Amino acid sequence: MGIIIIISLFLLVASLIAGLFIFLEAKRMTRLRKRLQEAVNRISEENGLLLRNLDYFQDKVIGIDKINKKLVFAHFKNGIVDQLCVDLKSIAGCMLSTRIDQRLKQVTHVFLQLHLDRQREVLIIEFYDNSRDNRRKQISLLEKARYWKDQINFNRKLEKLNGQFEYVL
Repeated sequence: MGIIIIISLFLLVASLIAGLFIFLEAKRMTRLRKRLQEAVNRISEENGLLLRNLDYFQDKVIGIDKINKKLVFAHFKNGIVDQLCVDLKSIAGCMLSTRIDQRLKQVTHVFLQLHLDRQREVLIIEFYDNSRDNRRKQISLLEKARYWKDQINFNRKLEKLNGQFEYVL
């Protein structure tokens, strides 16, 4: 009977500790999302944007204002929110890139490269970094990067097409 009580207490304590960790992580994610939302609100106000489709993942947020043709990205890192607002008209192309550790045969980084018109500058939007991100999320973050590459390229090309048709009409 004593062993059953000890095992029950052990399981109860383990469950309470696990619950505490889940609660603390949920609270951390709520604070993180609030900081990212504040950054997006600030970018939106400064640039007069209307962002309808925001995608929160890990410690990042990305979105496109299809009316004003702007890409917005924010990343909470080391207590600071890095922000990016890019005019889609200035993007010459967007490519999905991965880095692979040849020794381990594992993907170490997934990111988008934004090549800007008239500049030799390349902006990097990181989706996955194996040193910080959970390995189980690698595939979903790779798919998310593919989706956003397609969205950026589609909206970028759509802007160039609209510009051409304005002159024809």
